[in-house]
Amino acid sequence: MAILRYRQIIEHQSPKVRRITDEFTVRNESEDKLGLVLFEFQGGVYRGNLHVLDNDDSELAFQPNDWVKRYLEKVGSPWSKGLLSDLVTRNKAVLVVSLPKDRPLAAMETRVFRLVYTDQEEPDIPYLSLLSTPKFDIKLRPPLEKGYRTQIVVLPPDGFELNLKEDEGEVTGEGGRKTPLKKDGDYHRTPKKAIIDLSLPTRAKTVTFRGAYEVLPDGEEKWLFRIFFWSLTVSSAFVLFSVYGGLTWLGILSGLSSSIVSNRTTLGQALLVSTVGFLGLVTNPLTHRTKLWLTIPVVVSVLILVANK
Repeated sequence: MAILRYRQIIEHQSPKVRRITDEFTVRNESEDKLGLVLFEFQGGVYRGNLHVLDNDDSELAFQPNDWVKRYLEKVGSPWSKGLLSDLVTRNKAVLVVSLPKDRPLAAMETRVFRLVYTDQEEPDIPYLSLLSTPKFDIKLRPPLEKGYRTQIVVLPPDGFELNLKEDEGEVTGEGGRKTPLKKDGDYHRTPKKAIIDLSLPTRAKTVTFRGAYEVLPDGEEKWLFRIFFWSLTVSSAFVLFSVYGGLTWLGILSGLSSSIVSNRTTLGQALLVSTVGFLGLVTNPLTHRTKLWLTIPVVVSVLILVANK
């Protein structure tokens, strides 16, 4: 069996939860029908809540690891012994899929199989960012075979957009000559807000790849959060500065300072109500960090209210 194409589809069910589909286009190049399909993977990748789907979306059964080990021992060939050793040492993972008796993989037949699972990776979130913006690594997870194209597609959840932060790598061709991935004519990239589509060169060339992307709120919503935060923070800080005499040394602002001081209770209440109201209205899951930062104007508003002037 030969793999003709591998496609990884990353669908965000929420900004921090991803459902990944490993899609394989394969062809049976033998003269016999196949009732079992075997995939070899790099070890160390856990596929939680795994479902295997045929090209008609029917679900297929796959064998547990104990069955796979017994099967490889029974085959007894040098290939199966080497694979069994890699399986025991966890250098490789093996998935054996059982096909229905009435739908084996016929000789020279091409079929698409999909492995659908929930990703276990935790995103990185910058500590000092205004928004809780998750950043994910893009990992190359196909089987160990070579000689086929690899495509990676990322789709955002509804109401959010994507930002490709990094896509770098090298292509090693004949004679060991290395070319930066972005200068290789077979590398194609579409980094849009609504989709990230990366098509890597044929793996027979030996491709190393690393990538990363962010999930962001819609552009207008993102700017709205920033405007509200900075408006409340700067306004509350200016009022507090005035209340504690910070503007008295500027003659041109002495009248404004006196007005702010005399109305400090009203201004403090207005700022506090505005901030608390904004906290209650914001429900976007990426604004948890924003709500934490909004404790700054809340504290400043309280200081304004307790000022004795």
